[in-house]
Amino acid sequence: MSVEKLITENLELWTGAATQKSASGRGSSSKRELTGIRKLRELILELAVRGKLVPQDSSDEPAEQLLEALDQGKVVRGFGDCLISDSNLPAGWAIAPLTNFGSFAGGKTPSKAKAEYWEGDIPWVSPKDMSADEVLGAEDHVAQSAVDDGLALHPAGSILIVVRSGILRRKLPVAIARIDCTVNQDLKVLRLKAHAYGEYLRLMLLGFESFILENLTKTGVTVESVKFREFAAQPFPIPPIAEQHRIVQKVDELMALCDQLEQQTGDQIEAHERLVDTLLDTLTRAANATELAENWARVQQHFDTLFTTEHSIDRLKQTILQLAVMGRLVPHDPDDDSVPSILEGVASMRKDLRAKKKISPEKGIVDDRGLEAPKAPIPPNWKWCRLSDIATVVRGGSPRPAGDPKFYEGDIPFLKVADVTRAKGKFVEGYTATIKEAGLSKTRFIDVRTVLLSNSGATLGIPAICDFPATFNDGIAAFIYLADGVDDEFLHLYLRSKTQWFIEFASRGQGQPNLNTDIIRATWFPLPPLEEQRRIVARVDELMTMCDSLDMQFGEANQTLGQLASVVVEQVVQ
Repeated sequence: MSVEKLITENLELWTGAATQKSASGRGSSSKRELTGIRKLRELILELAVRGKLVPQDSSDEPAEQLLEALDQGKVVRGFGDCLISDSNLPAGWAIAPLTNFGSFAGGKTPSKAKAEYWEGDIPWVSPKDMSADEVLGAEDHVAQSAVDDGLALHPAGSILIVVRSGILRRKLPVAIARIDCTVNQDLKVLRLKAHAYGEYLRLMLLGFESFILENLTKTGVTVESVKFREFAAQPFPIPPIAEQHRIVQKVDELMALCDQLEQQTGDQIEAHERLVDTLLDTLTRAANATELAENWARVQQHFDTLFTTEHSIDRLKQTILQLAVMGRLVPHDPDDDSVPSILEGVASMRKDLRAKKKISPEKGIVDDRGLEAPKAPIPPNWKWCRLSDIATVVRGGSPRPAGDPKFYEGDIPFLKVADVTRAKGKFVEGYTATIKEAGLSKTRFIDVRTVLLSNSGATLGIPAICDFPATFNDGIAAFIYLADGVDDEFLHLYLRSKTQWFIEFASRGQGQPNLNTDIIRATWFPLPPLEEQRRIVARVDELMTMCDSLDMQFGEANQTLGQLASVVVEQVVQ
């Protein structure tokens, strides 16, 4: 079967399998990897470097003669095992390491103390410049004086290879320099005897990328590095020069086809996401219950086609939360206790706590225009109040120095931010550290059913309820002395609906986002009657269970497509 036919007959596999990038968190198609198309690209490269992409031509000059011509009759063999056994080596192919095609050289960083080294126009390439297949320039430049003092200048047409970098955990950056350049110490340069072989050799290294990363790299203290002596001596299968050109041309054609598939699929995903966002936004913008019901009917009519991706299901969950805290999810009951009576009870309770010196006197509320953003229309029997009106917000603490056996490794649970943010549901699922009684004065102790909120770093604004006694560090805020008229699960639900707002608010004008307790205290909170809070929580739980079921179905379907794509790849390369 031709590769073109393999692509066209399995389009659903290549375009249907997608995964959310691990570091993406929330987001759209720009943060989604089209796994099927990535596997297709890998398949094309693997077929190419194993002699299965284009037919062999008996009239081609054998690769052995090419190697002999390059080395004046002496072919360097290397000492490792070839990646293709002799019995499977295509006709006309030979086996040799990269050193047959040129010589390796390295680079370095000129002294930063000598400004004259850096006042020039000669590109100085480092791993950050190696994101493409070719290098046309560099972010940094050096002067001729740096070259005169020993920094190697490499000619255009050389192959640049990153041999030390954290990126080697997942890929091997390889590119052809289109310019004369210097490089830093994290790169090796293969200075070719003839540029005619450069395109294929770059492609070949990418085709055997997995083998190189798994067998020819080592892990250092902070980054991975290529075991260069073994890498330089590793024999690779080499086709005749004419076949090299045919392979490069064919790979370019097929990669262009992959680009088209990727673009079309990406456009379809973006269009789908815009449609989902638009329809769900009509729910939260509905002026009344009648309009909400009409808009929901439109969404429900196309439910099976709308909620088929991770993004769409996440947006549905967020919409459910938003409708819940706007009072649009459950009917109101005139027999519920009034909110003013709840607030009166809260004020009385907090006055009593202050008298007993269990809480400090009230601080002034911070004045920030951005705090008004979460306030949306709410039912007439609800009231807006501040989070400081319903609870005391406190930040945790950590015994110092960290890990000191005087304070740590005891019997008292000590929560870290990750213990809160990794909770899949409402509740903290466990803890990874403990302290001793000697550390209690350095932190805070909370009782069962305390609502927590992460308040610093990239994962701030994520809530969880701790249903066991514990202490916690200063990356977490706790809502203690929660008013009797506020359900802890409803508070959790509201905080969860505001995670993205917390992130955006805390990130304004700051390098490291931080959500201080004054901001949390001043955040507006929509207070319904207690009975309605509990009905809302129950309804959200039902709907989230439905979303989790959709998520599972999507995950299983996507996993199946990914597995099928892998099977197809494995069968083809055997």
